[in-house]
Amino acid sequence: MKNLFILVLSILTFNCYANQVSVDENIKAIKSYIETLHQQDKFSGVVLITKDDNIVLKESYGYAHIGLSVANKPSTKFSFASIGKTFTAIAILQLLEQKKLSLSDTVGKFLPNYPNEVVRNSVTIQQLLNHTSGIPNYMTAKYYESSKDLYRNIDDLASLYQNEPLNFTPGAKFSYTNSGYVILGLIIEKLSGEQYDDYIKSHIFDVAGIVNTGNFDRDHPVADAAQGYTLSDIKPNNWRINTLLGSVKGGPAGGGFTTVDDLNAFVKALLSHKLLSKDTLPILLNRTSPEASYGNGMQFFESNGHQIFGHSGGHFGVGTEWSVYKDLGYKVFLLTNRDAEQGFYDVRYFIRKQLTGSTPFIESYLFTNEVIDVALNKGFSSAKELVNKGDIKLFESTINYKGYQLLSQKKFQLAIEMFNFQVMYFSDSFDAYDSLAEAYMEAGQIDLAIKNYQHSLKLNPQNKNAIDQLEKLKKR
Repeated sequence: MKNLFILVLSILTFNCYANQVSVDENIKAIKSYIETLHQQDKFSGVVLITKDDNIVLKESYGYAHIGLSVANKPSTKFSFASIGKTFTAIAILQLLEQKKLSLSDTVGKFLPNYPNEVVRNSVTIQQLLNHTSGIPNYMTAKYYESSKDLYRNIDDLASLYQNEPLNFTPGAKFSYTNSGYVILGLIIEKLSGEQYDDYIKSHIFDVAGIVNTGNFDRDHPVADAAQGYTLSDIKPNNWRINTLLGSVKGGPAGGGFTTVDDLNAFVKALLSHKLLSKDTLPILLNRTSPEASYGNGMQFFESNGHQIFGHSGGHFGVGTEWSVYKDLGYKVFLLTNRDAEQGFYDVRYFIRKQLTGSTPFIESYLFTNEVIDVALNKGFSSAKELVNKGDIKLFESTINYKGYQLLSQKKFQLAIEMFNFQVMYFSDSFDAYDSLAEAYMEAGQIDLAIKNYQHSLKLNPQNKNAIDQLEKLKKR
């Protein structure tokens, strides 16, 4: 019996030690990877990882303010973009608990004067939550070309979407739209009798015990807040501050500020039923259908059989995410103040690879970045050799993004080569030929631009951009 007890104790001790070594090695690899990116000026932000609610990594990198050389700190506030949608969804579900609404209620029940009759009578709370309403996104050219000061309050956005026709019949399909969450904000105000920001603060932030999160006015001083930086298309190879490109103030669709510690406290409060009851929380944390990657204000991922839920956000100069690795005990909080393609995605997928093991998707993304680096540093011939000697598929959108980045930097020949590289490996992609045509057009090679727009149209006769550009080019 004694020997058996010692054997069992030894096995338990070994398993605990082995698990600790595994955790330590994973975190060590993540830390080393991010540090390398930082040294190459490819990452700026804060990372917090917990295991069973114990902090295993908490580091800051880069600058909150490049001009003043102010470094990011773990306490730095970052714009969280669409993470704010989860706060709005929780508020709606709190009102559901109070029996002030049901998910099948239509917009018109609470907003009887909503100008679009179809929305008023057909779109439900559920469809607003899971982005199946068909309501067009208010972030159009009109929004981006206007002063954001015009849209400081929820009501100010009405002219951008309320009178627009629906993109599809409500409930027919998924299409991510910020407008639906603005409408949810209006409904929260109507049913609670409080301003949206006041409701979120008193019923979510105060309950969770967080004090550095809110929809602050970005054109006013915000203590310890990071500026967002996007690649400039005005001064190539420079960063541009994102102040004029995003919302002047956060709201129901997102755009506020937070810290990694506040997000951690928020998630703890959420999972311990301080914000939603045991009966209501599953509405937020469960998929609305087995194949859905977006539910009622929550995103869902699967990696090697491991279930992950949370919410991400991205905009010019913003890449953010909080995620819970349901069966592994990890929580990951990632706040960055650059475009998502400038480090956020790299860190997100490397962390996921270390915590859950690799997947074809992750390998494709990371391999594509390696190929692009080889192409730019050693030439496209070397990049082709790297691709051809392996069997990992390339990530088309990453190549396309890099091509447009080069184009915005006026590096026309490199952009043309990058898009030709995309065409080589995605020869059936109308978008690849459309992008290549644009690069030729910007470089003044009109005949080649026309040729590639025509080929893009051959692959997709509905490509409106190609149709419009060909009409313009043929008039030259």
